Amino acid sequence: MRNRNATIESRRFGIEIEIEGISTERARQELSLPRGWKVTGDGSLHGGCEIISPPMTLGEFAEVEEVMRMLKRARAKVSERCSVHIHVDGSGFDLESIKRLVQNTRAYEPWIYQIARGGDAEHRGRNGNHYRYCKPIEEVHRNGETDYDRLMKAKSFKRFWERWYGVPRQELPRLFANKYNPTRYRGLNLHSYNYRGTIEFRYFDGTLNPADIKAWVTLCLRLVHKSLNETTVLRGIKPMETRRNPLYRLASGLGLTAEERMLFQHHKLVWKGV
Repeated sequence: MRNRNATIESRRFGIEIEIEGISTERARQELSLPRGWKVTGDGSLHGGCEIISPPMTLGEFAEVEEVMRMLKRARAKVSERCSVHIHVDGSGFDLESIKRLVQNTRAYEPWIYQIARGGDAEHRGRNGNHYRYCKPIEEVHRNGETDYDRLMKAKSFKRFWERWYGVPRQELPRLFANKYNPTRYRGLNLHSYNYRGTIEFRYFDGTLNPADIKAWVTLCLRLVHKSLNETTVLRGIKPMETRRNPLYRLASGLGLTAEERMLFQHHKLVWKGV
């Protein structure tokens, strides 16, 4: 993943899809996944596994649709334990644009959690899992894990990462080299940026509906694109706005095209209550 000046259409992304009803061994034996896709185990699932895509663009999304059809034929299912994680190419970010990404994601986070509810599974939030495995930025700030206000005042990347991880700078190289870090269990996982060069969005529920995933990928790509290319940041949402014409605000804030807007309108994702 290298393109520094990628457009929405050319910026690469990857998807991790958690499912149940198919063991890792059975999935490897029976699923004829497209080239580059792979199956891994996941101990948090009940008789399930994780399906991982290669880096791809929106022009290759037909592969996701093919995989979803394959999983349905194999009688895969999703539950409140399942989620979808989306990785977006992190090339091109500097200190100010990474700050804008945090600000923009935080501003629309109430709607991101609404959009994250797939149609096939019970919402993870009912069991508190969205706070456990994809903590909101605001929750992390309130709990003192990261001081958001000080984070935004950082004058260097090193100072920013000190405050994001809550450690002295001499410990950063060791943290960056380790896949497993507690900060990865945030809805916006910036540890992935340091470990593998991607921005990971962990908000999304398990689903077997490719339309859900296309909407979510579009949302992530738009957040990244806006943060990289526009110096203005999104205005935070007031509680009453979570149910008042959110689609217009979402579309105008992120610059959604008419076609992209239909992804959210058709599935009514942003109209669900918090």
